Amino acid sequence: MIERAKILIVEDESIVAEDLKEVLEKKGYIVPGTVSSGEEALEVVSISHPDLILMDISLSGKLDGIETAKRIHEKYNIPVIYLTSYSSEGYIESAKQTDPYGYIVKPFDPPSIATTIEIALHKHAIDTRNRISLETYRFIAEYTSSWEMWLDAAGIPLYVSPSCERITGYKPIEIIENPRLLVDMVFPEDRTIYADQVEGAVCSPNQRDTVNFRIVTRSGDVRWIGHSCVMIRDKQGAVIGKRISNADITDEQEQIQDFALAFQESNERYLLLTETMVDTIIFVYDETNGLEYINRKGASLLGKTPQELLNKKIPDLFESKIAENAARILESFFTTGEPSFIEYSYARSPGDDLFFETWLFSLDQKDKKTGKVWGLMHDISDKKKAEKNLLSSLKEKDVLLKEIHHRVKNNLQQVASLLYLQEIRGNNTDIATALHESRDRIFSMALVHEILIASENLSQINLASYLSRLIQHIEGSYGNLSDGVKVTMSVDPVIALTLDECIPCGLIINELVSNSMKHAFLPGMKGEIFIRVSGSGQMCTLVVGDNGRGIPSSVDTVHTGSLGLQLVTRLVHQLNGSVSVTGDHGTVYTITFPIKLSGSSELS
Repeated sequence: MIERAKILIVEDESIVAEDLKEVLEKKGYIVPGTVSSGEEALEVVSISHPDLILMDISLSGKLDGIETAKRIHEKYNIPVIYLTSYSSEGYIESAKQTDPYGYIVKPFDPPSIATTIEIALHKHAIDTRNRISLETYRFIAEYTSSWEMWLDAAGIPLYVSPSCERITGYKPIEIIENPRLLVDMVFPEDRTIYADQVEGAVCSPNQRDTVNFRIVTRSGDVRWIGHSCVMIRDKQGAVIGKRISNADITDEQEQIQDFALAFQESNERYLLLTETMVDTIIFVYDETNGLEYINRKGASLLGKTPQELLNKKIPDLFESKIAENAARILESFFTTGEPSFIEYSYARSPGDDLFFETWLFSLDQKDKKTGKVWGLMHDISDKKKAEKNLLSSLKEKDVLLKEIHHRVKNNLQQVASLLYLQEIRGNNTDIATALHESRDRIFSMALVHEILIASENLSQINLASYLSRLIQHIEGSYGNLSDGVKVTMSVDPVIALTLDECIPCGLIINELVSNSMKHAFLPGMKGEIFIRVSGSGQMCTLVVGDNGRGIPSSVDTVHTGSLGLQLVTRLVHQLNGSVSVTGDHGTVYTITFPIKLSGSSELS
């Protein structure tokens, strides 16, 4: 249970409201108040900011429960659970519009209220983290200089980043409402290139297709766009959309054109300029004689000197797979003579790959083919690494969400099983005691998730930290029974357990310490309950005992009628462990079980 959650009750039946308040406070929740109208609810929410609201779906006054919840949903991030005696589809459909976190149908029973509230609070915590994650990635897109777009499978824009307006003059909402603008703004002579790019993206799903074309902005200016498109597919391989990135490369294109002109006019100026470029390779390649020129900085990027590369042809410059692709590109370029843009990787050494954007330009004269090409290769390795890290982060989030979903379902089943065992095997003559025991068992499980969520390591829980908080809870739970009884712990600080190990271990300790609290000491007796945890290699030893009255010799600790000790036996078996019991001078349980180690380190 999320400790001391604040819950506001909005119910116009005063008796029902008071009953709910009593139930919630007994469960340990804080009830800042009960209100009977939507108007009062909005006022109290603005002041007290509760963690959850129980809202009667049918309230008297101007605002019913659904309208009140809608206003709260629009302004505050607070989960709402509806209280209702209606089950008609009309009410349910109206209520769905406010995204409720659950329904409690009148007449209700207290256990179902607590379960519904706990599920709602846990789901809201997960939703809040997901929303923050999504907002983070949206923030990345909205603060990049490129004009980013996400299209659905039909080519309809779902998201357009704010940079669109800076580059094109059109607001993102205009593009979303009128997708035809994406074609209309393309420079008339470049629309064929744009159309081919869209079709090419469909035909080439496994690579990033990139092309340059011009657009006419709202103000009539002509700008160059570096357009790339990546197909997005689901796990079955079906196309579900496209991610498009449009970079304003007008300045780059103008620089390239100016550079080409400078090269033709003055070889000396060209050489001076190329030798001063740091992250760019400038080269001249002859179809017959191979590499004729490469700037010194560019050669060093490839891990070579110019002398090592000059006069070499494609097969001698690249490994076979890249060489074949480069040869096809050059062959096509020499045929068309049109400026060309490509993107590819180069292995400088095993494990050291560079990524380049490459522009190719023909050195043919008007009336003579020279068979020469000059190229500009810009190092984009850092950009590629950033894209890879971003995709990896997205995959990690996806795996985390699936793991959380699995853990929630599994532990809810364990909660249900514990309650069922309490019902059929426990001594339920004292209902309050039965509920007390069930609550402590559930808390020991919930505490694991609370620590896990706050931890940087989502795979393991530090046992010392977990047991410290668990024992503190058990001592507080038994009130006067714990007076005069001292609980001591000695836990190896390096021991960390997985979720599947920590939950049964916590339940075992809860049962054994609770048994000692209840049965080991007569009223007024002073004594000690001790917990010792140590590790050796891949085995963990857990000792829980007391110096109380001990276990009578007539008691069979294995075939016992006590639900708690039955659970201990089953949980030790679940851990693939063994248990031994001594009861001469107090009671001592010694349990050993194997554990999974973090990395390759071992416990000492």
